[in-house]
Amino acid sequence: MTTLYIDRRATEAKLDGGAIVFYSAGTRLGTVPIAPLTRLVIYGGLVIDTSLLGKLGQHDVGVVILSGRRNEPVLFFPRPHNDATRRLLQASVVTNDSACLLASAALIKLKLERQKELLQAELLRGHSRPLDLMQPIEEITGIIDRLDCRRTTSELLGAEGAAANAYFQALSTVLPASFHFHGRNSRPPRDPFNAVLSLCYTLLYAETQLTLYASGFDPFLGVCHKPVFGRASFACDIMEAVRPLADRFAMDSIRSHVLRIEDFSTTQSGCMIGKAGRGRFYPAWENFLTTVRPAIRDVVALIAQIFEATAQKSAKLSAS
Repeated sequence: MTTLYIDRRATEAKLDGGAIVFYSAGTRLGTVPIAPLTRLVIYGGLVIDTSLLGKLGQHDVGVVILSGRRNEPVLFFPRPHNDATRRLLQASVVTNDSACLLASAALIKLKLERQKELLQAELLRGHSRPLDLMQPIEEITGIIDRLDCRRTTSELLGAEGAAANAYFQALSTVLPASFHFHGRNSRPPRDPFNAVLSLCYTLLYAETQLTLYASGFDPFLGVCHKPVFGRASFACDIMEAVRPLADRFAMDSIRSHVLRIEDFSTTQSGCMIGKAGRGRFYPAWENFLTTVRPAIRDVVALIAQIFEATAQKSAKLSAS
């Protein structure tokens, strides 16, 4: 499983048999075989031949275009999963409040447990001010313990928001001061670490949509995030449970100097990662995908089990 990242302007991609051929100003730059690819991520001004898009779709290669200054992902999906019954099952769950509550609780609990695990790992690293981490850990633990008392998805989201405030405040105490991180902000990100998080979450959002589509689910029919025009709400649901893994990756990318403070620039439009930084970021992200892709699939499988259990329960009630 391989992702090909294209981050070069004024480049053209054409199909040549079973390979992608790249050109710049009429000069052939190189060739990449399609067979080992699972994803094509495009950042910048690539001109791509429609016959190549068709070939990528035939080979189940998802195409992600990071568009505009906000890097909003535009996706070209490969062939859909053949089992339409999964989408029918999902649609029936979306209109079932109790099923939505059950699925939402499972997703949020998993997210909070992973946030807690990350902070505990930071505490074991020997934080100079342990209380900066111990208090948020206790707060998140208490929120997890009270999740079963939440009676609506809105209450669950409120609990998730309270945990997020404590969690990101804790992260602000362990990151280098030069990154000026004081909490989560976005659209646009206003500091280097938030710029890293935004890029991670954008790629994770696209990856989750492609995984759901390949699994036979509709990325837009959410259970925790209700369907909203233009938002892949179910992808948002699933990625919530794996966000802390991306947070750990973002922290590690700074600590290992994959990304350095000089890789960032800040303007009125927000903070952005420069091309040199992105050139180091994408290979590291590709390695991270070997961990996060199975994690996404595991979350999808967990929610699929909840969907199926709900359907079986409904069928029994209808029979009686």
